[in-house]
Amino acid sequence: MSIETSHLVRLVLWLTVMAAAVIVLADDEADPVVEYYWEKARTTFEANNPATANLQYTLTARTYYKHISRRGKMVKIDSAVVDYYCTGNEVDSLKMVSGDNSRFPNLDLTFTNILNMAYRHYTFPNDTGGIDLALGFDADSGSNNPDGLIIIDRNRYLLRWLYLYYPAKPGYRRFTRSFRFTQVDSYVFPDSIWEVATRPGIFTDDSYRLETGVTDIKIRTDNRRSN
Repeated sequence: MSIETSHLVRLVLWLTVMAAAVIVLADDEADPVVEYYWEKARTTFEANNPATANLQYTLTARTYYKHISRRGKMVKIDSAVVDYYCTGNEVDSLKMVSGDNSRFPNLDLTFTNILNMAYRHYTFPNDTGGIDLALGFDADSGSNNPDGLIIIDRNRYLLRWLYLYYPAKPGYRRFTRSFRFTQVDSYVFPDSIWEVATRPGIFTDDSYRLETGVTDIKIRTDNRRSN
């Protein structure tokens, strides 16, 4: 199964279990087991977050921009390969390897650290007890914060997947971002990013899909640490 197919399967599963979830808890009914795993995921991520360590590193991102017609068909595809030089969450500089930079002016490799934000947390009734543990999160009504789902390693508490849905993002009718994570020298980096969005237009809506694969993550030698 390809990465994209696997991602789509996970996304469909997420939407299915979100619709069927029955263990949505009020603020005063927080499940201590869910809160335990959320806190473990939060502290584990902070200990392995390149931004927290102000880490200096480089990476290569290959991105495909896919324009989607009103009938759901992809009608145009552009691509770009970019080398990034970063410190923490900041891009110090970048180098276009191929493609047209004007087609990707707002390419964003960062993600919202929802683990440090105030949310209602819940789990799902069909948890199999396997290595992947899914935890849902909902923002308060009227908040601009995204809702979504994280998948963590149940034993190591490491972040594996993150799905974000923005119910009211300015300038968009629909906006979702999804991430798959990997480890390099114990630090956690996204290695695949999907952005699916619809923007209102004058005559018709503009729908697109951005797919980014991250490779060649290299940490500067003086930043390295042992696993």
